[in-house]
Amino acid sequence: MFADPQSLAMTGWTGTPFSLPRIGAGLTSGDFQTDDGTKALFVSHQTGKRQRDLVKLSVSKIAPDPLISSTNIKYSASIGITFDRPITGFTVDEIVQAFVGLSTNLTASTNTNLKKVLGLES
Repeated sequence: MFADPQSLAMTGWTGTPFSLPRIGAGLTSGDFQTDDGTKALFVSHQTGKRQRDLVKLSVSKIAPDPLISSTNIKYSASIGITFDRPITGFTVDEIVQAFVGLSTNLTASTNTNLKKVLGLES
């Protein structure tokens, strides 16, 4: 079970990590959220013919409407990581190593490949 609360550092948003207390729990899931509701973390697991594990971060903010600068609107975004694997055949360590390889590729050289993905490059 994940610790309660979860801590989330988002460089550039604030100098200190955000605290996300647990707001919900199921047999195979957990929900965490900041007190103001602008950041939420969801963790879930599904087991069938394959094992599927999900970690999802949702963020929101209030910012000016680009069409009506005197009006503020709520914007939201989410980032999810899904691990989809067979029940047998891979060890947890092998999946961890694959994830670390992928995340290292995306975040190397000041997040170069991640910025390319978000800039619609392939």
